[in-house]
Amino acid sequence: ILRAAAELELPISVCGEMAGMVDSALVLAALGLRSFSIAPRFLPEIKLIVSQVKAAELADLREAILQRTSPGEVRVFLETLVEGLRIAALENLGPRPGGDPL
Repeated sequence: ILRAAAELELPISVCGEMAGMVDSALVLAALGLRSFSIAPRFLPEIKLIVSQVKAAELADLREAILQRTSPGEVRVFLETLVEGLRIAALENLGPRPGGDPL
């Protein structure tokens, strides 16, 4: 669908709960989707986590997902990845104003 839309210069967006889940948003981004409609309550976490992945890393992420041979393997891979990205995001936030650590 993404390839066909690109050939026809048509925009594609995902709307709904899938776009608001960090693991699903990462998979969709790795597959080439760049437009998401996300419920406001999910936006801060999605932005925080997804911002940890560089655009150049998305192709590698796609290949890593596609190399998994079962849904369970994909789930474990994504859970581990998301946890690592959450930790990295929190570390990148640094101390709060006033010098107090989080």
